[in-house]
Amino acid sequence: ATGLSLNLYAGNADDGQGGAVNIQGGTGSTTSGVINLGLSNTSSISMGAATDIFGNLSFSSTNPTITTSTTNRLGLTANSATLSIGGVSGNIGVGTTSPGSALGINGGVGIGISYSIAAAPTNGLAVQGSVGIGVSSPSNTLAIAGSVGIGYSFARAAGPSNGLAIEGNVGIGTTTPSQLLHVVGSTTNTSAFLFATNSDNTNAIGLGSGRSGDNIARLMFENSSTRLDIATVSNITSPTLDTTIMTLNPAGQVTIPTTGTSAGLVLGTTNTVTLQDDPTVAERAGTARRTYTINLVPEFEGAVMTPDGSSNSGSMVSDFCSEDGLRNINSATTPTGTAPCDNDVANEEHNYYSWTSTSATQDYDIWVRFQLPTDFSAWAASNPIKAYGWRTDAGNSVQVSVFDTGGTVRANAVEVATGTVAWTQTNVATDAMSAGTWTAGSFVTIKAKLANDTANDYVMVGEITLDYLSKFK
Repeated sequence: ATGLSLNLYAGNADDGQGGAVNIQGGTGSTTSGVINLGLSNTSSISMGAATDIFGNLSFSSTNPTITTSTTNRLGLTANSATLSIGGVSGNIGVGTTSPGSALGINGGVGIGISYSIAAAPTNGLAVQGSVGIGVSSPSNTLAIAGSVGIGYSFARAAGPSNGLAIEGNVGIGTTTPSQLLHVVGSTTNTSAFLFATNSDNTNAIGLGSGRSGDNIARLMFENSSTRLDIATVSNITSPTLDTTIMTLNPAGQVTIPTTGTSAGLVLGTTNTVTLQDDPTVAERAGTARRTYTINLVPEFEGAVMTPDGSSNSGSMVSDFCSEDGLRNINSATTPTGTAPCDNDVANEEHNYYSWTSTSATQDYDIWVRFQLPTDFSAWAASNPIKAYGWRTDAGNSVQVSVFDTGGTVRANAVEVATGTVAWTQTNVATDAMSAGTWTAGSFVTIKAKLANDTANDYVMVGEITLDYLSKFK
């Protein structure tokens, strides 16, 4: 058969080949295509240019080395077959002679057509394509199947299933986050948060959702005691509420604090407040409720006269008196039962019921029922009900009682004629009687009992005033 002729040459230290046994294509010490075989464990195999090795190449020395000249590279080509580098239990080192892992690389790594020929970051990794961690077919630039922990402690702890745990601050739109989550919008007119809805009424927080019919903002609280405060803060890095501007509580009530001199709610000159239905949706409360007065003037509207027991002999009349500086009717400088107004008391005039009898110890009752206004919220806190009384002497009495809308007496037999031969106004109730039932639109009942102890004595009841707090006006 015809083939290539090779020469076996025994070299020496001075022939330029450096091997103990040389296989070469020609004779002499300068022939190219030489394979030098060393005979000691520390020697190497030296191959000339354009030399191919077929089959298996094995090394038995402790630290075998394949070396090229300083200007050449070492290429391993598998053509269409598979090229594998491995060992039974050893590691591969690139840029290091003591790799601690299956693959240890000292320096930067570039992966991809473009990144493999570009300078990688120092001791870093540049990947041109997609990276899959726990997944072999990533659909994103970085695909992770499993949990992720970021931070010194969180990276060593079990993260949430298929979730993300971050130990430090997160910045969105900022590289210097000062809080656990610090979000900065891209421009002055854009929202920092945008939560798109999957369907109507499903998002917990929506700010500028951009969908027709969606709420601009929705906050949903799981805890019924949670509230929303809008307040000013002096330090955005370590925020504490300095001044609460508005509070929304779980009952749906919006509270604007009463401190300060500015109006809590300001409308433009062309704006109006529209109440869709019953005006109770705009109720006043607390100190915002204004005080209004109900005046009951004899003869009381809706009043009736009723005998009390068996001693009811006498006469009951209604009349009017006015001091001489006004109308000078039934008045005198020294008042009497028939002229009860005192001319020496400026602006004194009264409508009244007068009871007198021809025998001693007689009495008569006046009952009046009136309807609480629909805007009634509560009685005024102090002295809400007053009544005028007049008597001939201390043995006579004008006692006023008040019954709530449930029929329970709340002010019982209060003496309102506390002077003699003079009109006096007395507090029938000194507080708001909050224990009572006072229903707007229902009826309150007042009883005035007029009693004398001596024949021909006079007892009189005049005007009754009632101060209440309005929830609308």
